Amino acid sequence: SLDVYKHELYAASYPIFVHSYMDLLMRGLNEKAEEFMALYSGDHVVNHGKDISVLQTLKTAGHVEENELTRLFRENKYGVRMTRVGFELLLSFLQDHNHTLLMRTVNQHLNIRTVDGTVPINSELEADVGITGHTQNQLDRFNSQDVFLGSAPMDAFVRDEVERTLQSEAGRRGKDAAGSEAAALLETFTRVKQENAASSLPAREAVPMPPPHGAEIEHQIASLKALRKRIALGPAALPSICMYTLHNTGNSMNCAVVSDDLSLLAGGFAESYVKIWSLKREPLRGFQSSFAPVTTATEEEIEAVREKTTDDHRKLIAHSGPVFGVDISYDSRYLVSCSEDKTTRLWSLDTYTNVVCYKGHNHPIWDVAFAPQGFYFATASHDRTARLWSCDHIYALRIFAGHLSDVNCVRFHPNS
Repeated sequence: SLDVYKHELYAASYPIFVHSYMDLLMRGLNEKAEEFMALYSGDHVVNHGKDISVLQTLKTAGHVEENELTRLFRENKYGVRMTRVGFELLLSFLQDHNHTLLMRTVNQHLNIRTVDGTVPINSELEADVGITGHTQNQLDRFNSQDVFLGSAPMDAFVRDEVERTLQSEAGRRGKDAAGSEAAALLETFTRVKQENAASSLPAREAVPMPPPHGAEIEHQIASLKALRKRIALGPAALPSICMYTLHNTGNSMNCAVVSDDLSLLAGGFAESYVKIWSLKREPLRGFQSSFAPVTTATEEEIEAVREKTTDDHRKLIAHSGPVFGVDISYDSRYLVSCSEDKTTRLWSLDTYTNVVCYKGHNHPIWDVAFAPQGFYFATASHDRTARLWSCDHIYALRIFAGHLSDVNCVRFHPNS
């Protein structure tokens, strides 16, 4: 894979970026220089954040002539280590695309030293790389930023509604068993709020989310009930493990996932279907064909139009190729699956039907993953891209391109 040469080309691209920016300013193309900086500075801000901050303050040719950093770049050649193959890739790219100005920059301002074997990723720390006397790798400054590793905070409306529901339940039921449980849940919820307030959590507004709904409030209360049942691990309380074996799959099962609440197990098969099992041995009942949501209001009416099956497993059929990836949303209401047929499908686990078919990839899709808060999901494909989707759009919100071979798997950080 050509990925092994990516860090070499990245190291060579930085001095080219600096000299291209200075050339634009020296030619009096100040607006173009500003656009150029805004467009490409993000590629170098991690390793050269301090230099980028200085360069962004330069607005005229006079600034370039007077600045100490730009004087260093203009009076010295920038040392770069590259393998012969990496160097040939750089030259062939510039020649094939007729980038004569960039070729001149490489010849005049870069001192490229070709080496046998491989160039280590941290080669910028070597003495003959960069400009002598100038700090090249500025990762320490980037890594000194605050990192928010906690789970995403609860929506303010959901938090207030959960607290109001628990207070109402505790006051209405008094001192009976249900009232005591609600009071205990309220105490647990208060403790969780205090812990979240004291921890480093990312801003809720950092990830756009749809308005909360009643099901999310119910899910948070169910999570509090599960939290109260947890036992602190120790010599007297060792963790328990539950293992499942799927028999007679005939080497046709490509993937499997268990829901967060441990109630469902889903698998993707080479025969183009998804199969779901209830780990609670409860029947998985969809709706009859005569079901009309407009005329169904109460829970009793909803139960009346459900299927009368007693099966604790279901098949979801819609894909036209092997299913390579499945995932279940945090609230166990939706499932996403991806397939060789280049599509990703969203399934409702209330009705066990296909809700949306997402198209965009040009080749088979190897993996799919829901974001921890649901609503968003990501896919990885043979077309060398990963893509970010939301459930309410049939097209990808972001395309992550740059890999030179398949993207085999994809996962979200716990705080999305």
